[in-house]
Amino acid sequence: MKRGDVDWSQSRVLFLANSFNSYQQNAINFKDLPIELWEVRQYEGDLISFNQLKPLDSKESIKTISKSETVNKVSREVKKYTIEDHFKEGWEKSRELFEELKGRVLELDERINIIPTRHYIGFKIDNNVFIAVTIRKQKLRVELYRIQPNDIKDSNKILTYQKNSMKYYHKHISEFFIEDIDEIDYAMYLIKQVYKKY
Repeated sequence: MKRGDVDWSQSRVLFLANSFNSYQQNAINFKDLPIELWEVRQYEGDLISFNQLKPLDSKESIKTISKSETVNKVSREVKKYTIEDHFKEGWEKSRELFEELKGRVLELDERINIIPTRHYIGFKIDNNVFIAVTIRKQKLRVELYRIQPNDIKDSNKILTYQKNSMKYYHKHISEFFIEDIDEIDYAMYLIKQVYKKY
């Protein structure tokens, strides 16, 4: 792997500690500051727990309070993506499809988090993305991670396998498209089968 093969705009700085003060906890609330705070505790029997502190749904930019050139440079080079970054003007149909799908997926489990990246919007449970949605103008492409078409029931035969997924991503990936709101029920039928594997 070469340096150019990595999307460095997705870099994060992880801080691990027993606890964080209120100033440190507030730092993760800026939308464009790519840091994560993880509380780490050790217990008897060599047990260790990791708990990620979750940011509030803040829209404030770090640039509003800091004029530091270093902060500005990091903000330019490392982008923290949002769901809004995936939609363009006139993409109302795919927005409607995504909002319906998002609501239904989040109902599956309170542990599911949405992780927008540069290329897709991931749905993560624990530390694993199990589905990824790529937005198109009129439709959604849904990728099911660690799944081959014969791993789950697909009576409508809409799943296709990304043949080079193991080579490039080191995991099996199957995909399908959603082009109409009526297709969400069947999409959820497939997604629930993947979810149950987690």
